[in-house]
Amino acid sequence: MSRDTQQSLSPEAEAGAMAEAAPLHVQIERQREEIAVLQATVRRLQAEVRGLQGSLSWKVTRPLRALARGLPGPAAAVQRI
Repeated sequence: MSRDTQQSLSPEAEAGAMAEAAPLHVQIERQREEIAVLQATVRRLQAEVRGLQGSLSWKVTRPLRALARGLPGPAAAVQRI
């Protein structure tokens, strides 16, 4: 709202607008908290993937994964996921 519009509201209308806005502010805060949790989860999972990809077993099985990508059928489909 512009400053002119806010000044023209009656006290009752302003109170009504504030009452309507309050649940929206609560919802926004909940969504911000959820975003923070999801961002932390993404960071944790990215670190886990980096750890797995840096492991000896991942490096040793690289030729097998390359071979599986060249195969037709379900094995190749699984490798593309």
